[in-house]
Amino acid sequence: MRFRDVVGHRSVIEVLRQMAIRDHLGHAWLFHGPEGVGKRTVAMAFLSFLVCRNRTEEDSCGECLSCRQVDQGLFPDIEVLVPDGVFLKIEQVRNAMPRLYFPPVVGPVKGLVLDDAHRLKIEAANAALKTLEEPPPGVIFILVTSAPDLLPRTVVSRCFPVAFGRLSTDEVRSLLVARGIPGETAQVAALVARGSPGSAMRLAQAEDLAEGEDLLRALLDVPHVTARFQWFEGLGRGREQNLARMVWIESLVRDLLRVALGLPESECAHPDLIRPMQALVDRIGIDGVLEMAEALLAWDRDWAYSPSVPLALQRLLQPLSPP
Repeated sequence: MRFRDVVGHRSVIEVLRQMAIRDHLGHAWLFHGPEGVGKRTVAMAFLSFLVCRNRTEEDSCGECLSCRQVDQGLFPDIEVLVPDGVFLKIEQVRNAMPRLYFPPVVGPVKGLVLDDAHRLKIEAANAALKTLEEPPPGVIFILVTSAPDLLPRTVVSRCFPVAFGRLSTDEVRSLLVARGIPGETAQVAALVARGSPGSAMRLAQAEDLAEGEDLLRALLDVPHVTARFQWFEGLGRGREQNLARMVWIESLVRDLLRVALGLPESECAHPDLIRPMQALVDRIGIDGVLEMAEALLAWDRDWAYSPSVPLALQRLLQPLSPP
């Protein structure tokens, strides 16, 4: 993975590149930002740049043995820890830390990436803390997270923060098309995913698009808030499925705001739903739509702490209740 292969995040990449070529590398980095925007991708491109045998000041070569091993997850001096189930567990951290004290096999650095670092159990975070405080020479930690507030302050304070934003709709669409997704499907997924290529790739699966569109049509057709809530409860409580459904519902609320403000249909993610959305806006008014948007913002802020989708929906759908 080369920097040039990353979609978006050019300012972040430039900071990383300049710090690397000027040899001003910190030992611990906190890559934080919305879920699915490419934080881990940039982390691996950064590490590839550091270990590439033929890099220029601009980028890694992408072809040497080191670059190919990083791409394949086989580079001996780089390890990526991902949650084992819900959490990153203390056993994972304890197994990884001692290996950092050995010199690099290939060099010039050793890297440890903690993906979804906010899922560190507190004892695992404490186990990592001593090495973060007194790192061995040539070791680089990269903590990747969409919820930095869930990490202990003692861990965050020892990391150099790097903030990631969302990509543009055009950037996400281009990425999907480059990966073989048909243009029309890529456009819908990019609009719904709100700047998250990871979410867009999941949504672009045919069955996910069909389910999402059916979800919104049913949500607009069920007349009473209680019926809507009972209907959603009947969909099941799988966490990943419900989080994906919230992405669709978020896109609907954004479209309702556009309709309420009289923006062009071309700006809507769901132009085929304009008529039922307009009927809903006429019934609940701009104040009702704003209440839904406020509930959605609260969900977006709190989901990492309290990921109950049914409870979030109960608040979000409250403005739809008839007077």
